[in-house]
Amino acid sequence: MNHLDVETSVHQHGGHNPSNSDGLPIPDQLIFPGSFKDYCYPNEPAGAQDGDPDPNDNPSTLWYHDHATDLTGPSVYHGLAALYPTTDDLEDGLIARGVLPSRDGDVLLDVPLVVQDRRFNADGSLFYDPFEHDGFLGDVFVVNGKAQPFFRVQRRKYRFRLLNGSNARMYMFRFSNGLPFLQVAADSWLLPFAAARGDRILLGMAERADVVVDFRNAPSEVFLENILVQDSGRGPGGDLNNPDVRIPGTPLVKFIVEGSPVANDATVQAGTLLRPNTPIRANEIVASRSFEFNRSQGAWQVNGRFYDPERADATPRRGTAERWTLKNGGGGWWHPIHIHLEAHQVQRFNGRPPPVYNSFKKDTTLLGPGDEAEVFIRFRDRPGPFVTHCHNLEHEDDRMMFRWDVVA
Repeated sequence: MNHLDVETSVHQHGGHNPSNSDGLPIPDQLIFPGSFKDYCYPNEPAGAQDGDPDPNDNPSTLWYHDHATDLTGPSVYHGLAALYPTTDDLEDGLIARGVLPSRDGDVLLDVPLVVQDRRFNADGSLFYDPFEHDGFLGDVFVVNGKAQPFFRVQRRKYRFRLLNGSNARMYMFRFSNGLPFLQVAADSWLLPFAAARGDRILLGMAERADVVVDFRNAPSEVFLENILVQDSGRGPGGDLNNPDVRIPGTPLVKFIVEGSPVANDATVQAGTLLRPNTPIRANEIVASRSFEFNRSQGAWQVNGRFYDPERADATPRRGTAERWTLKNGGGGWWHPIHIHLEAHQVQRFNGRPPPVYNSFKKDTTLLGPGDEAEVFIRFRDRPGPFVTHCHNLEHEDDRMMFRWDVVA
């Protein structure tokens, strides 16, 4: 139900849904003021409609947000976004066996952390500049909608579903005392095994990192910080591998650590098996396509063309797999590229194998200036139009998007 004075279109980010429930930014999917639309989210494995369901593609941490043409940036900024976590028998089993943290009585151990940046007017209302087409940045960090929140934790493992929900800001997350991250999922899907990430994690807009953090030996107060400096929608500056970018850190969440270590804690550790991965093999590939994300005429294009909802720029065949090369046209800009409908598997990043935590299923791949990613995608049981776009929402609104149709 749309009770706003602008049109909306709801996109379940990471979902394997029918085209007419994907929240596409095309005229016949918009919900106009005073109107409504019924969506169908089957919550079933990819391939189910073709009689060949792959439970290894069942998601874990989806989210949903507005996707209306020209309005995605301001509407998401003003609140139309939230997580959509799901489980299946496999993940329920990991929880039941005490592998993954979930809940202990009234103690919630599986906690969403949606991180965003906002700007406020003097009266406390949100400020947004609709003419900031490079990417709008705020000057106040909020987590789950709150500025400077705190959270009481026990001395045990917690699962945090980190989502970069900002319009145009990237984050480098770090704990103030150097607590390590153990990553169990990337974007929408559990990894095949838990991966040690060290003491920091970089997330572009729309990317998720599902992590387990052990507070057993932590001090009484610990802060989750952002250690990345970004002054414009162009993206962060400097060498992200240089430790100097970590100083100073900006506190995001204060964790108050209480009590003695808890017995019978979750057993997950680096290397613990989680969800098997079904790889896309090179001999499955039937076509290769290249998409370059570039700037032109003060706005944003893909392959030198502005988004046109009436034009399909690719027509992959249902039941096949393709190789897509995603190229950042450079110019110092960063672009997190989100592909709708299907997970993509990164094969090469700048000509080299990707890091292990990005080697399986992703729905958003972050491209820095001049970066290039080679990805494999399967197209199953969902015909019709879908889109791919930059998830800097101001770039998306300013036409850095293309439509593609799954055909028979």
